[in-house]
Amino acid sequence: MTPSEKLDDWNKRWRIQSGIVICRKCAAQQPETLSNQPFDHRFGCGEVNSQFSQPWSDLDAIRKSFVL
Repeated sequence: MTPSEKLDDWNKRWRIQSGIVICRKCAAQQPETLSNQPFDHRFGCGEVNSQFSQPWSDLDAIRKSFVL
């Protein structure tokens, strides 16, 4: 998967507003200041217990993959 595809995939799950990442499915939020903690999805969200529990770290890794 290319960095652009990874970023598109990330954007399907998350959005960022004023330094807060928000799950597109359950609208749970996490400020960047808590980026070192697993994301706490709301009950019933399809992303609970998925591999997508560190959105800030995932985004950082994607960002680094764009650097040559």
